Amino acid sequence: SLRDMDYCFRMIALVATQVHPDCDIHPVALSLLIPLKLKNPDLYRQFIQGDCLAKEVIDYIYDCIANVVKPLDSTSIGLLEKAEALFYCADMREDPQADPAALPQLLRLADAGNSPFSDLRNASLTHLAEKTKVCEDPAKLKKLFDLVHQNVNQGISKENFVYLARLIDLEIVGK
Repeated sequence: SLRDMDYCFRMIALVATQVHPDCDIHPVALSLLIPLKLKNPDLYRQFIQGDCLAKEVIDYIYDCIANVVKPLDSTSIGLLEKAEALFYCADMREDPQADPAALPQLLRLADAGNSPFSDLRNASLTHLAEKTKVCEDPAKLKKLFDLVHQNVNQGISKENFVYLARLIDLEIVGK
């Protein structure tokens, strides 16, 4: 609704003004976390607390957008790919220095080339979004792999999302 969109834009503006100057703000992540909290607060809470995988949030976001926008333009697709890569970096890992679990799964799909994808789809790709599991474009999968790897190298982790969530929750409580 128009009211929800207005609310989300106001929250993005409020939260953005509260971000510490030394902190990397990820507008794509912020612009998806706020509507997620508004539309599916349980999934938002589970994600921030580490009780669900990033793929669940990504699947939810793709489902919501697919029901509203058809077809997606190239800019929207690019932003969703960036968001997917960011969210994969937030999956909890026993060793914080380890790569996100989605990374080797993306590499396996991207390296499959022209081999039958059905075997890979049936493999345990437990950390990948459904839309990504069925992607048959190795170049697109490699691009997503590169985005995740780039985010990891920039230090993106669960902590970035927890920090943004704290700011979002403070702004909502303060209202």
